[in-house]
Amino acid sequence: MEDALRRWEPRIELIQVKVEVDSGKPAELLISISYQVRTTDSRFNMVYPFYLTRGVTG
Repeated sequence: MEDALRRWEPRIELIQVKVEVDSGKPAELLISISYQVRTTDSRFNMVYPFYLTRGVTG
């Protein structure tokens, strides 16, 4: 993931990428990305949920 961000998003400087398993939802990964915008030096954090299994409909 870090390589993809560096390659496809040249406007940012990557600070940290962290992947965690949500203890309450073992089929979900939380991907946290910390980055700095190169032109403004503004820092941001984003968290993306990534689901390992498909949803079940009732």
